[in-house]
Amino acid sequence: MLKVIKQKSPIPVFVVIRPRGGDFLYTEEEFEVMKEDIKILKEAGADGIVFGILTRFVSVLCVLVLSLLQCYINEEDCRLLPSSGSHVIPSI
Repeated sequence: MLKVIKQKSPIPVFVVIRPRGGDFLYTEEEFEVMKEDIKILKEAGADGIVFGILTRFVSVLCVLVLSLLQCYINEEDCRLLPSSGSHVIPSI
């Protein structure tokens, strides 16, 4: 589906990464699925990714966020777009 959308869309396509519906509290296995999905979608041409991940205390777990971002970005393409959670990441 991503390839078809990319062919028809003149704007960048950002893909939502979710292993399932519901809350944003993921198991270790679900987190690994998210990392693999990110790698596959990047190879397929996604212009960016969108995701949410929280702890049971409803706070952002920066270590996990950075781990997901590392699956997508590299040193040459190291940028964050404005979002509600980007302020929790001091730098990449």
